Amino acid sequence: MSKGTLIPWLTRRPEKAEKPERGMERIGIGDLVSAKVSEKDFMILGEVGRFLVLGVSEPYLSVGSDAKPILFPRDFTDVKKFFTGDKPLSAKLRFYYCPSNDGRYVNLLLEHLVKRAREYRFAIDLYHSKNCGDLYNAVIDAMNTQGVVVGATVPVADKDKFLLVKAHSLIRNTPSHLINLERLRKIIEEDCKGVKLSKCSAYLAYALNNIVQLYAKAGGIPWVPENPSLLQNVAVIGIATAKLRDNSGYAVGVAYAIAYFGRKVESFVSADLFNLENLDAEVIRAKGLYIPGDTVSKLLYRIVDACAKSGIKGYVIFQTPVIHKEEVEAMQNTFANSPWILVHVKRGGFAKRIYDKATNDGGPLRGVCILHKDYAETFSESGLIKSILTVTGYTENGDKLYKGTPRPLEMEILIQQEQARNVDPIRLAVYISRLTLLLGKMDWEAYSNWPKMPFVVKYAHRIAEILARTNDELRKGVLEVLKNRGTELRYIM
Repeated sequence: MSKGTLIPWLTRRPEKAEKPERGMERIGIGDLVSAKVSEKDFMILGEVGRFLVLGVSEPYLSVGSDAKPILFPRDFTDVKKFFTGDKPLSAKLRFYYCPSNDGRYVNLLLEHLVKRAREYRFAIDLYHSKNCGDLYNAVIDAMNTQGVVVGATVPVADKDKFLLVKAHSLIRNTPSHLINLERLRKIIEEDCKGVKLSKCSAYLAYALNNIVQLYAKAGGIPWVPENPSLLQNVAVIGIATAKLRDNSGYAVGVAYAIAYFGRKVESFVSADLFNLENLDAEVIRAKGLYIPGDTVSKLLYRIVDACAKSGIKGYVIFQTPVIHKEEVEAMQNTFANSPWILVHVKRGGFAKRIYDKATNDGGPLRGVCILHKDYAETFSESGLIKSILTVTGYTENGDKLYKGTPRPLEMEILIQQEQARNVDPIRLAVYISRLTLLLGKMDWEAYSNWPKMPFVVKYAHRIAEILARTNDELRKGVLEVLKNRGTELRYIM
């Protein structure tokens, strides 16, 4: 499919999926996929040449048993409760700012956060700390008390200083929260010009986005999947890399989510370093960077140990580095008898575009999965299938989720070759597609505009960047913390 290809599929929406039965015994990949995909989870929309076009149903989110499910995080505005809202929770926010530059805007926002959070049964205990020096360092210096979320407004976004703060958050076990004053000022002065802030949707969304983040950083769970089957008994893992600043090697980050019975979701991060000395230069030149097998084994063994008492029966790994035989062999050894699915999510390369003639601007429907039939027909021998998934586009309610030209995700899905004969490649692609749609919405850092990538990939890349762009001493401290204890993802949010 080249850029600009028109795909004239049908526009009928797939039905909402029924909830599957609870619990799964020891399973193979075929059983795992069959248990997670029903006939109502997708429909065949048509064929274009050698491409099969599927529509997959959008997973719903739950914010508690006494509230209706929501389709997207931004629908959270109509709900006055977090998923764990029955448990009293507060964030002690020690906030640093310079009153001479941003006092008026900051006070407006902080007062709004405190008041609005109460509506969600969440208390923000605010401590103003005026400081006109380096606010990034003020936050780092204040990380001396556990249970306090340390925050500040910063004049402009600085990626290196942001990562520096998050590195110290990891080491000191203290969540941090930064607000970009430049963005706040733009929302108030431009997006809300002539409109009361209490009536301005851009400001209200920005404020609620901060409340959701603070709640998650304080240890709460804003929402979970409504249908438990997609995550039930499965650990979802993200793997990404970043080049060290001194070009001496690479950092590989890992983020993973463990879902207990598909309801309580806990997420953690880990990381390691590797260099290029023992890698195949020809593979790197032809296909791209891959991760050496011993590094993969070390990181995945940590996850297997963490999942040992969690009832995990399978693993799904999303990664941005290319798939290499060393990595596949490492996974076969590490996961032993547990089923696993490896998904390479492309971050670069030649962009594919998908258009729908049925919409005014050609924008596609979100949740369209396109498979090449050649891969489906050879899947039983190879265990590999390639797919394209629209993660932006129009929702089933007709809302538009993009600006500019939407770009779909390209994925290579691989399973153990010896199990491929027992797996339906179409249902496998549907499962991974629905899981991808869900994981984008499970990012509690992005309430209004969630990332296209599964959140585990986003935070795996962030932890890799933290290692790649900090100094040797701090990098050593971060690695020591990640090695010795399970570090919650909320410390790098």
